[in-house]
Amino acid sequence: MDGKSNTSFHTKKGVNQYWTAHFKKGKQYVGKIRIKNRGDGAGERLRLARVEVDGKKCGALPGATSNGAWYDIRCNLYGENVKVVMTQNNYLHFSDI
Repeated sequence: MDGKSNTSFHTKKGVNQYWTAHFKKGKQYVGKIRIKNRGDGAGERLRLARVEVDGKKCGALPGATSNGAWYDIRCNLYGENVKVVMTQNNYLHFSDI
């Protein structure tokens, strides 16, 4: 997002809440997405979130996630939009991507 560890993204509670980013230069190769979980509590909320590139699933977060941990999702897709989607009735939040 901004490379600063003291900021985070947070949605409302619910299934299919999401965060999205658009590449200004058009389609890009996305080998992997790195997501850093919030470090200030409720780290389990990020579990099982789905990661997509142009609507194609490239992976999901593991079933157990921890405060402040980094997670790598392998994609190997081309696209111009990256989306992280909450798959549970919970809040989607993380610190960096």
